[in-house]
Amino acid sequence: MAPGILQDPGKREGKTNCESYDCHSDEYRSGSMTFKFKDRIYAHDSVKNALLEAQHSKCCYCESKFRGQSPGDMEHFRPKGAVQQERSEKKEYPGYYWLAYSWENLLVSCSSCNSKKSTLFPLSDPEARARSHRDDMGAERPLLVDPASEEPRQHIRFRGPEIEPLTKRGRETIQVLRLDRSGLEEDRREKLDSLDKLKLIAGLGEKVDREPVEQARKLLEGAVLPDAKYSSMARCFLKPDNALEEN
Repeated sequence: MAPGILQDPGKREGKTNCESYDCHSDEYRSGSMTFKFKDRIYAHDSVKNALLEAQHSKCCYCESKFRGQSPGDMEHFRPKGAVQQERSEKKEYPGYYWLAYSWENLLVSCSSCNSKKSTLFPLSDPEARARSHRDDMGAERPLLVDPASEEPRQHIRFRGPEIEPLTKRGRETIQVLRLDRSGLEEDRREKLDSLDKLKLIAGLGEKVDREPVEQARKLLEGAVLPDAKYSSMARCFLKPDNALEEN
């Protein structure tokens, strides 16, 4: 359920924006008028904390763990202010302004993924894009995977620390968010190295003391749980035959 601040002042602000668009659609389309979105509503602590709990305090896209000094950025899956089909194209105004305070459109991402995605929201058919609250979004076919409503592992897999697409949407998601960026891959490699060592210890069985073996096995079991950092990569590494198995 959406936090209360989105259900009352959030819906009220959304209605005000829609009414304003109806009166000044040409100005909003040209970019001469822009919406003033209130982050005190969509980024309210009650909203962000609920999202962080749902996301296990991980970036919704790359699965990096948030730290105390970097609690993550509020992310609109469908960009609220402007939108681009491709990075090389000009921004189209307005964006999905009517979803600025929509619970279903909100996520928390790391600053790197947030800046890479920015206003990008490619569709398989750009002509089907909803340009106002009066258009039918059901005709859209997004090329980005929505981590809140879809299973990313249906579109993306890992070979070691390297990320690979399984579908066209997986490829587009990797490219837009730069999920193959060097810093991220290096961090995943470090995680994988530690899992590899734990796997070696866990496989020693009776050859060493039982305590470190059991501890290694517990850590490996925890590495594939939803709250673990890079759990999708860990699942591909540790359970390659059932990487899509639900916990």
